[in-house]
Amino acid sequence: MAISEWNEPQKPRDIENLESEVDSFASSIGLFSSLPSSGFNDSDFRLKPHRPSKPNSISSNKKPDLKREGERKHKNKNKNESRLSLVEDLKGFCKFSNMPKLPLMKASLLEVWYIDAEELEAKVIGEANKKLVVENVEEWKDLVARKRKVAERLLAQYTQDYESSKEQRGHHVKMVSARLKFGTMADKVLSCSALVGENPITNLKSLDNLLALVTSKVGKHFAFMGFDSLRELFMSRYERFVIALEEASRDVLPELKDKALKTIYVLLRDKSEQERRLLSALVNKLGDPANKGASSAGYHLSNILSANPKMKAVVIDEVDSFLFRPHLGLRAKYNAVNFLSQFDLSHEGDGPKVAKRLIDVYFALFKVLISEAGDGRKMEKSSKAGDGKASNSFKECKVKSPSEFHVELDSRLLSALLTGVNRAFPFVSTDEADDVIEVQTPMLFQLVHSKNFNVGVQALMLLDKISSKNQIVSDRFYRALYSKLLLPAAMNTSKVSGF
Repeated sequence: MAISEWNEPQKPRDIENLESEVDSFASSIGLFSSLPSSGFNDSDFRLKPHRPSKPNSISSNKKPDLKREGERKHKNKNKNESRLSLVEDLKGFCKFSNMPKLPLMKASLLEVWYIDAEELEAKVIGEANKKLVVENVEEWKDLVARKRKVAERLLAQYTQDYESSKEQRGHHVKMVSARLKFGTMADKVLSCSALVGENPITNLKSLDNLLALVTSKVGKHFAFMGFDSLRELFMSRYERFVIALEEASRDVLPELKDKALKTIYVLLRDKSEQERRLLSALVNKLGDPANKGASSAGYHLSNILSANPKMKAVVIDEVDSFLFRPHLGLRAKYNAVNFLSQFDLSHEGDGPKVAKRLIDVYFALFKVLISEAGDGRKMEKSSKAGDGKASNSFKECKVKSPSEFHVELDSRLLSALLTGVNRAFPFVSTDEADDVIEVQTPMLFQLVHSKNFNVGVQALMLLDKISSKNQIVSDRFYRALYSKLLLPAAMNTSKVSGF
């Protein structure tokens, strides 16, 4: 019964009664359904289709404003220029996303890194392609292109692994990422600096964003924040790089030491930042146990002085500090003196001062060597005298002077010192030469009477040069000269031309 009544069609009067009841209820709660803006507007809520407007015949006849159009394009171009071009290069990493992963080398305390690198190179490139014979320039270019592609792929993979591991490292990383997206410009600069400081390799995009602030032609007020952050980042990273070079120059692998020396040489020649640390590292290699490393250090130092002659005084001071280190070996001292004796000197500018400084270093080392020889001789005598029974060989040996004992040990070093004095003395000014003669002549006469004949001849040559410069030839010089000529060693010496 009820169902049949419900299915019957409603009369129009009933519909009107229902609408009136709804209107009365709406009015009771403060709504006015009779207004067109009432809350019960049952009009279609869907958007009306957009109808194209008819072209205006008046405006169509006007010519386009080329000037405004050019300004608009220029502004858009500047906005695009504010973005960094290197970021576009980083987007190229996406092409490696679908490729299989390459094996990456991980650090281990029980293994040697260059052995691991050799094995990894064989896995990535292949044992057959590991050593290639390149004959022309085109093959070199092809080889470099292939290695560059592998390097880009490894960098993309390393960056992807770092990004995936970064998401699991806690609230700090999420906070930095949020600042990069929604923070102020100051927050973004600080966040980029923090990311670059954490891992520069995987955060090249953050570094590029900082560079974009200072290279952009629009919004130059951002450059004030970018300059300070970039300066701090580059200086701190460069210092870490220099420290790494110092450690690499002391490595046991000869190839790595050679590469570090070449890098130090290039930085010291072209850049003034961290000059003292780089120069100290290069001079320190004069004491390298391997002859190749020491000779390479001397060669690089000579090239630096050729490119920057004004660095001579700084280099001499650094070598002076190196020479008088405690427990420095004779070979290291010989390498340092040999390097100093090859300086290019002149009578112009600071040439006389440099020559005088070299002579001071030479004679200071003379005194140290002779005093060390005397101390060594005393220690030897005391140790043997303390024994209960002295050997017959010790009883029969003659007592030697400190200079003779020392000359027997390092005649090459003394010869290099005298060679350096001979080269530097003619460039010393006359006033300073008189002081050198007055103070250092007794030591030279002591070396003339040394047991090593060649050292004595070089000392005589230096005394002759000093005498001829001051036009004073003493009887002591001729007495020393004739005593040398009467020795049997004068017949077989290689210094005949010196007489």
